Amino acid sequence: MQFARSRRRFARETLLGNVALRADTTIRWNATEGKTDRPQADGWLGRKHRLGWEW
Repeated sequence: MQFARSRRRFARETLLGNVALRADTTIRWNATEGKTDRPQADGWLGRKHRLGWEW
């Protein structure tokens, strides 16, 4: 169980680092809301699916 948590944390931090590099600034992650403090960076955290491909 501990190993799975550490893998998720590593993946999350790596992906957030890529978002910060793309935004060319530092970001703060709010885990409870699943958002950052930068609206521009929040746009890169998810994607809108085309019609017919919704979940």
